[in-house]
Amino acid sequence: MDMSANLDQFLAYIAEQPNARPAFHLHVRCMPAEQPPTFGYTMPLGDVFAFPEFLVFLTTTNNKPGAGIMLKTMVEMMQENLAYRAKLARWVTHPASILVDVAKALATSGLKDNRLEQALASPNSFFVPMSQIRSVEPGRQLTQGLYIKVGTSSGSYIIKQDAAVESWWKGMSTIYLGAPWEPEFTAYLRAAASRNTARK
Repeated sequence: MDMSANLDQFLAYIAEQPNARPAFHLHVRCMPAEQPPTFGYTMPLGDVFAFPEFLVFLTTTNNKPGAGIMLKTMVEMMQENLAYRAKLARWVTHPASILVDVAKALATSGLKDNRLEQALASPNSFFVPMSQIRSVEPGRQLTQGLYIKVGTSSGSYIIKQDAAVESWWKGMSTIYLGAPWEPEFTAYLRAAASRNTARK
């Protein structure tokens, strides 16, 4: 599965739709898979954005999903750049600014804050057109948290809760008390799947 196959389409979309806004922005772990791995920390950590026309996952992790990611998780969390997070937040209100940031990153040598460029170029980032979503299935792992399996025309993706970045109560209530995790986000994706099924 070519994770960045639709990057050019996504950039064209936000350039042509300057008023486009993501309906949802979550800090999660994500990877292409039919089932979540036993240990959630083996999945890349990043941000998922649900735009009207695209489901986007951005991460600066370049390692293949697996033990290598788990071993580096703590280091990567300590290296999180506040400027990078500020840029992600700016994307929510001004998504077209991605193009400006990418242009600056590509044109500047020795760029210190190059995490945006890294995220767009990461082999673990993906850009899925909403028109390709076929199914949405919430799931639960008692010891690892909740996840959503998104089936598309080219394969499946696991979007997984990362309790470490959520409040203690939210994390515990979803894992152990059976509370749903991001039900509005799930419903948003399911609506897309329903529309796509109806078009057949």
